[in-house]
Amino acid sequence: MAKIPELRHYLLDLEQLECSIPAADFDPDRLESLADNLLVCGDAIKPIVVKMVGIEKYQVIAGFLEYHAALCAQRKNPKFEKIGGYIVDSKNEELVRSQLSLLGSENSPPPAHPPEPEPPATDLGQSWFERLDQQISLLSQILQQQSQSMMALHNGLLKEAIAQAVKTESSKYVPLSADAIKKLISEELRGHVPGDKPEKKYTQEKLEIMPIKDLKEVAKGLGVANYSKIKIDNRNEYIGKIMAKQDSE
Repeated sequence: MAKIPELRHYLLDLEQLECSIPAADFDPDRLESLADNLLVCGDAIKPIVVKMVGIEKYQVIAGFLEYHAALCAQRKNPKFEKIGGYIVDSKNEELVRSQLSLLGSENSPPPAHPPEPEPPATDLGQSWFERLDQQISLLSQILQQQSQSMMALHNGLLKEAIAQAVKTESSKYVPLSADAIKKLISEELRGHVPGDKPEKKYTQEKLEIMPIKDLKEVAKGLGVANYSKIKIDNRNEYIGKIMAKQDSE
């Protein structure tokens, strides 16, 4: 085996170091405890190992726990700026990595959480059909829900369109049925005959929904001039005249 060139120990600036292993991979309590220890001891007993990746820039390849503990210590005390470590170059990197591999898992970050147990093996033949049946059932439910949602949306849009139409001018002139006309005339005129004036005033709302034929009768009974010329396009003008006639009596 080739002899490893001499490794020299350095005090490395933390700001010049980078690490591909995140601190989240380590137990936070363990990091906190080691950080407090580093602040007391001044350095890590076990040096880290780094390689140069740029000008005054190094990447940690071993001692990940110590590195993150040093950063934690620096957050606690900004004066903690350095950590002891070895710098390897291209000539001895492979040999150093081989040594680290032989040292085992203590140079690798432990998982922050224990791995979840794998689900027990199942009967692939029967479970495949069961899963397929469940997926088909779920898909059917989703399609049914979407269909109901679309129907509700359609009904809502239809109601909104009808409500909007009711607000337009044309929707005010909905013809009344014969029974409704008779009831309206009997309630308002109280038995008046054509040519007589009604005893009770008509409201604006009732005049607006009254058919043209009946509106002429009312105008005639009140003595509105040119009542025979009442049409849909000028009915609002005559309604105003009818209201004025009623108010003047």
